[in-house]
Amino acid sequence: MSTCKILITEDEMIVQMHLKRLVEGLGHEVSGTASTLKEALQAAERQTPDIVLMDIHLAEKSDGVEAAGLLREHYDCEIIFITAYGDARTVERTAAVGASGYVVKPFSTASIRAAIQTALSTRDRHRQAKARELSLTSALEYRNDAVLVSDANGVVLFASPSTAKFIGWPTHESCGRRVGEVLRLADRSVETDIVEIINDVLRTGQSRNLLQLAFLTEDGSEAAVDVMMQPIREGEEAATGVLVALADRSANHTTAEAETHQPEGHEAAFGEGTRLLVYSHDTLGLGHLRRCHKLVRRLAADHSNLSVLLVTGSPMVHRFETPPGTDYLKLPAVRKVAPDQYEARSLSMSSSGIQSLRTNLLLHTVRDYSPNVVLVDHSPLGMRGEMLPALRRLKDQGNCQLILGLRDIIDNPDALEAAWEKQGVYEVLRDIYDHILIYGCSKVYDTVREYRFPDDVAAKAHYVNYVADTDTNSPEDVPTSTASNDTPLIVLSAGGGDGGAAELIEPFLNMMREAGPDVGFRSVILTGPFVEPDLKERLKSMADGLPAEVLDFVPSTDALFREADLVLSTCGYNTMTELIVHAKRSILIPRVLHRDEQLIRAKRMEELGLARCIHPDQVTSTSLLDAIRTSLRADPPLPRARAEGLIPVDGAEGFSKFCGILRIWSSVVNSESAAL
Repeated sequence: MSTCKILITEDEMIVQMHLKRLVEGLGHEVSGTASTLKEALQAAERQTPDIVLMDIHLAEKSDGVEAAGLLREHYDCEIIFITAYGDARTVERTAAVGASGYVVKPFSTASIRAAIQTALSTRDRHRQAKARELSLTSALEYRNDAVLVSDANGVVLFASPSTAKFIGWPTHESCGRRVGEVLRLADRSVETDIVEIINDVLRTGQSRNLLQLAFLTEDGSEAAVDVMMQPIREGEEAATGVLVALADRSANHTTAEAETHQPEGHEAAFGEGTRLLVYSHDTLGLGHLRRCHKLVRRLAADHSNLSVLLVTGSPMVHRFETPPGTDYLKLPAVRKVAPDQYEARSLSMSSSGIQSLRTNLLLHTVRDYSPNVVLVDHSPLGMRGEMLPALRRLKDQGNCQLILGLRDIIDNPDALEAAWEKQGVYEVLRDIYDHILIYGCSKVYDTVREYRFPDDVAAKAHYVNYVADTDTNSPEDVPTSTASNDTPLIVLSAGGGDGGAAELIEPFLNMMREAGPDVGFRSVILTGPFVEPDLKERLKSMADGLPAEVLDFVPSTDALFREADLVLSTCGYNTMTELIVHAKRSILIPRVLHRDEQLIRAKRMEELGLARCIHPDQVTSTSLLDAIRTSLRADPPLPRARAEGLIPVDGAEGFSKFCGILRIWSSVVNSESAAL
């Protein structure tokens, strides 16, 4: 029997210890133990289990069925329920989770052994089915090309009809044979090289090519064929197979291949006829989408006849006004639920299913839209690698400038370096991206130095300054609070509302109520559009009778920030730049969910004397009221910073200028060329 990692989730300590002895006695590894839902998720985060032994009733009134569903969703593990309850209702609930086993207490070693073996068999069947699904998905992406799909052992699972001229078997008979065996190679010794390269692709997860290999044609003559091999994987999982694409490079196919891979056109300046695709990372909040809109508006103003396609999964994209020549493609929305863990926001789909759907939509979009320039905002690989197939295709085709846009502060430097090493980001920065634009200024935060960019990656980096909307008369700039009132106005902003709303707003409202009529200020509270409906209603109820107005969304906070005597907010990138441009005073309560980005930024703002930073763990009604009254008495630091140009906020202009010097490959025939 094969061995595996098993997480034991059981609230009775004696039973937990007994299970641990049984599991280890059967030769398996206990990856962790837990007695509550929270502990189970934490244990799975530390080490992903293959199987979970799950009690239905856990400590702290945790529901084992709910815990099992979350573990299956996020960690793709098999579930064996162990419980004293064997009634029909309990069995029905566990079946809905997709459990692979069910053991009723008291249990024996034999029953545990049998349940684990059944779970392992179920896991293997699931993996084989997933491999077949991924293989067919990959093959469909190349439906008009000559492709073979192999499993992890190099055995052919699928052969497209176009492979007939390259293989020595009918396509339907090639399945089940090894890749090297079915190819009609002029030199059979090359078969060994192909096997070694397939193993290398599976091991490293990197594509490999063999160019100009000699193949025998059906009439016995030789043809030069490129063999291109790339891993088949789901997200960041290990490769489960290899896609082998075959392209005839012999003389009689040169013209046809050129028409496919080298479209006619000419080198041109960025602007006239340029097709730009902007991928906006969209898993948490609105910051990335707001920044991308600022960049797009500036580009549209500076460059005529520019076409921009914004690709995002944000459910709020329709709420933003787009300039002429701009449209958007809405991906199915996801939301971040843990570090590097995402789930469908609206659709009833698994994490793997929603990622596969989005990945394929992105790949087909770049094929059909055929952009000259691509800007990937914030996430080099896209959500869990969803942009990689599209990026690789564009890189292989050439004729497209690939730009990565990064905010200046991403996360804790050590954590980011470890994550990028694990995900292979540095290789993508070296091999795929042409330029790395940093939305910041090295004098404020030196991204290249702090994140220890390798020299070859640092050479691609350019600072464009901070991206902010400096136009105080923008079409979205509509004041929400217009009442004439000498009472100081405090604006609270919780960003998009995906995290930090309760930690910021509830203590503030409690403080206002405790202070009573003598609180001395009024407030406008922005919860963010993604705040949970129950929380939004609770906050509105808490604000009832107070000098406080609760709103969930405004297209722009600029007017409110200008009107406010003090802004209390989280410290996302966009919030920070809007404060710099428009606000007078600021108290920052950074969101510390998933990463340290906001905490680092808020501390840097405090170091520069531009704001006060309060860690969310230190927020109380008393600490808030003291900080507010102290800030309102002090001279406003932000107008001084603007006057001195301490933080440059012309990043949209800097981005537009950078694009203006690009030379792109255009298939648009200009009037001068047409006249000739």
